[in-house]
Amino acid sequence: MSIFFLLIFLLFNYNINCFLGDWQQFQNGYSTEQCYRIPENLTLCNNVGYKRMILPNYIQHEYLDETVQHSKVWIGLVNSQCHEDIRKFLCSLYAPVCINNMRIQKVPPCNELCIRVKEACLPSMKLFGFEWPNIMKCSLFPSVKNSLCIPSTISKGKKCRTCVKGASYEIMANKFCLSTIVIRAKIKKIKSLEGNGFKIQLSPKSKFIKFQSNLTQNSIKIFLHCNCSKLKFEEKAYKGKWLIMANVINNQTTVNFLTKWKKRNVNFRNSINVLRKFGNELCRLNLPNNSDGRTSMLKRYLAYAKMNEITKFKNRKNRNNRSDNRKRIVRELQNKKDGLSELNA
Repeated sequence: MSIFFLLIFLLFNYNINCFLGDWQQFQNGYSTEQCYRIPENLTLCNNVGYKRMILPNYIQHEYLDETVQHSKVWIGLVNSQCHEDIRKFLCSLYAPVCINNMRIQKVPPCNELCIRVKEACLPSMKLFGFEWPNIMKCSLFPSVKNSLCIPSTISKGKKCRTCVKGASYEIMANKFCLSTIVIRAKIKKIKSLEGNGFKIQLSPKSKFIKFQSNLTQNSIKIFLHCNCSKLKFEEKAYKGKWLIMANVINNQTTVNFLTKWKKRNVNFRNSINVLRKFGNELCRLNLPNNSDGRTSMLKRYLAYAKMNEITKFKNRKNRNNRSDNRKRIVRELQNKKDGLSELNA
């Protein structure tokens, strides 16, 4: 009988110890998590630098399907390239890295990384109807000095984010809404500034796409505060046209976006057509100010998609009309020719 009670006691003691151990591990943030291979349809974190992630993540997603679905709302912001670490920061929350040969434990983003991304991307987020989510408050994350965390990218030298090569629609739309003036620019003269950058003088052939009523082409002084080496701006400034977006403060115009004008590029041409015809409407969209930012972003993109389709339809219709006109003219000429032949006969 005593042996029976001894076995019961040992079994009870073992279960209690296991429970306490699991609870301790749960509090420390590991053992309850599992590693998964990052699925291909989690496009936010494809080619992020690692292949395995941990769930539940920092957004409290427990399943891959919900992680994939909810992560899609950030694709537009990532494509806006508001900060070089925006993808790294979001993936550290949605798909925390699973490190081999290490106890399963999530590694959070560093506080410094969060602050830099927030400062750079919050203006663009507001265009999509977002505020910075409470679950992503930078105060929740540890400092790089005190804990293991995902740090910011260390850049060699200061990067010029103003100059963009092959800009997406999201970048152009964000900068369009954040800029006072937008110009299809033909450059007459550039002058190097002390330190870094150029003063730009426009040619009379330049054209305003967005402007302030109190401005004229001759009254604005345009300053570009970076060397724009990736576009070889200094060597190619006088060749072709440029798309310049800028803000005017105290009669001084500071460029915040510069790219080559590429009218033969279909995506560039469609984006410009949409911004020309509907840009002000996109920037003035009344989006709901609620916690569900996804609704706001979805509405903005649906509006863009609708406007883009209208533009494509009109362009297609114009092309068809031109084609029909050419056929009609050919038929009329042929009829006239036939008529003349009959008269001569």
